[in-house]
Amino acid sequence: MKLLNRAPLVLLVLILSLSTTTANAAPSMLPGSEQGIEPAWELAWKKISNQKTRYLNRLVLSDSTYLRQHADNPIDWHAWLEAVFNRAEKENKLIFLSIGYASCHWCHVMEKESFADPEVATALNPDYISIKVDREQLPDIDAYYTLVVETIKGESGWPMTIVLTPDRKPIFAANYLDKAQLLTVLKRLNTLWQDTPESLLENARLFSAEIEQRSRQHPGANIKPEISWKIQAKNRLLASIDTTYGGFGMSNKFPDELKLQFLLNLYKSDPATNLRIILIQQLDSVMNSGLSDIVFGGIFRYTTDREMTRPHFEKMLYNQALTLALFADAADWLQQPAYRHYAESIIRFTDQYLRLPEGGFAAAIDADFDGREGAYYLWPENSLDDLPVAISKVPLADGKFYLYGSPQDAGIASWRPHMQQLRKTAPRRIDNQVTAWNALWISALLKAGKTTEASKLANIIWAQAWVNGQLKRMGSQPGFLDDYAYLSNALWQLYLQTGTGTWKSRARLLDQVILGSFYQGGRLSYRSRNMPGQYDINISRDTELPATLAAVLQSFKNHQTEATFIEAHKNLLASSGAAFGGRPEYYLGLIQQQFIYPAPEKIIAKGHGIISLQAGTEPGEWLLDLGLDEDWHINAAEVFDKNLIPLYIESDDDILSINYPPGHSMVAEFSSSPLNIYSNNVSISIKTPATVRQVQLQVQLQACSSRLCLLPEKLLLTAFNKTAD
Repeated sequence: MKLLNRAPLVLLVLILSLSTTTANAAPSMLPGSEQGIEPAWELAWKKISNQKTRYLNRLVLSDSTYLRQHADNPIDWHAWLEAVFNRAEKENKLIFLSIGYASCHWCHVMEKESFADPEVATALNPDYISIKVDREQLPDIDAYYTLVVETIKGESGWPMTIVLTPDRKPIFAANYLDKAQLLTVLKRLNTLWQDTPESLLENARLFSAEIEQRSRQHPGANIKPEISWKIQAKNRLLASIDTTYGGFGMSNKFPDELKLQFLLNLYKSDPATNLRIILIQQLDSVMNSGLSDIVFGGIFRYTTDREMTRPHFEKMLYNQALTLALFADAADWLQQPAYRHYAESIIRFTDQYLRLPEGGFAAAIDADFDGREGAYYLWPENSLDDLPVAISKVPLADGKFYLYGSPQDAGIASWRPHMQQLRKTAPRRIDNQVTAWNALWISALLKAGKTTEASKLANIIWAQAWVNGQLKRMGSQPGFLDDYAYLSNALWQLYLQTGTGTWKSRARLLDQVILGSFYQGGRLSYRSRNMPGQYDINISRDTELPATLAAVLQSFKNHQTEATFIEAHKNLLASSGAAFGGRPEYYLGLIQQQFIYPAPEKIIAKGHGIISLQAGTEPGEWLLDLGLDEDWHINAAEVFDKNLIPLYIESDDDILSINYPPGHSMVAEFSSSPLNIYSNNVSISIKTPATVRQVQLQVQLQACSSRLCLLPEKLLLTAFNKTAD
């Protein structure tokens, strides 16, 4: 451990003076190696670039935009493959591991300063096996080595720069290093490996044991859900709010969509609380701050300052999805039309900048433009003469300004097109089509009422990613648990909103793979058991993305008649409580699986039907729709046998009338009188005053098949009239 802790200090005192005799190697060879440029690489390069390149490596064959970005480096890069580690062990070489992603600014900097430099290649190629990892392609590898860097440094980011023993144990970990620092590390570690490998191996063994302990997920004992978890999480979140500038914490500010969604869900259960004021303050701070791009639309990943004025210039698909879902939901519950307009702007941005030719959505927009971080979003002062009063400007690099303000201001709406015309080309789009993130976008579109668009995208993703009974994450990369779980959730939501059985069937296929390939012994793994190289990462905790375990639980509870799913859901839910410890605010997704919140649609009849409430086309009209599987029915509103339970609807809201349709007769052996039932699809019209924009119904029903009757169900449904804004 001491060596690892001292390693960064070595960078400041030892600077190499390396020979550059191999830097002018023939273009057919990578410097310092015997690796030639293979014809297949040259053919692949011609397909992705019309530029000539002196160097070329095997990353040109990758599915990953980020890895292909390094294909013209002089470094003999490899992808993360078992065969590469076998080679490292056979040749007894240290492994140089670099992890990043294509829209990362400091990843670009390190490539230009070091990875494109033949001198660095000459230091790496003879003595190291060099591996590049795209965090979007292999998120479990990224998560594990993020923990490694955090353990050494106390924090982490990208790029990650790690040196491993041939059996993958870390002996050095850092983030960005400049060229001199990198060369120093490479020479020092290689010398130690050649002269005293025992010290490095022992150091690596001790450190790896600590990392394994930190990363290991313990199933733990079954812990009964406690209402106090929800209260503790709420209180801790409220205590961390920056009441001066908005956001959570006192430094970098993220959109924190999952935290705000949790608070919004609490408000849904108890609108009498003071959460409405707090939520509006927080959502306004996101919408009106530097997190939001006032000129081109969309939301950045985070700001670098407490005041929320200076963004880190990355736009990720998952942020657009989570922000869209949050603001579309909040627009209804908080009665804020501005939030719906903001949500629509997120949709417009994503359609314009992230949609791929095949119909799916790309992972991100690059932070860099014309070789500078954020240059696309910075403006010289002479272009800001007619700046609307509602716009604020903050000075950044080279005397240029970043602009932010309220997107709802009328003056901004008329000024925005002029600013957009000043940019002739768009920033680089990162064309990784990540299944999990596209699934989040499907769910967000549904939350925004865009059912047709969500259905189209779901069909596109299914056609492209579901291959031979398995899901792909991106390109040929097999799917991980979040790809399956997020997409399954999106398909279940489509089924609930449309009643189309195809979505239910597809969701069930995904859930079957989760149960068969990711679930074992009461636990879930992030990688399928068919994929080599397991890394035990935490799937219980929310990160910038929803906890994967929570998503699986959400899907599994829809299988209400299949014993294997019921048992797995019970085991996972019971053991999930052990993860909370004293910090329930880190597990908001799991907490919300323990409790029920109002919704506009729900599954009924043990999975054999759905019920949904929505605004009709006429003012004051609401439709309660029921869809039942074949061979299933519910008793109509009027029954002929007093022992049967009829469909019954009541509400505390101002209901003028409920127009129950007539049922149809069914003869049953257990009743001397014909039954009056609803089957297949039924729509019930409800009238309220035209000014009512929210309706909440309590519905009682009993579902039966030709063989059995289920226990009566009582449901709480809520819907909003979105056109009333």
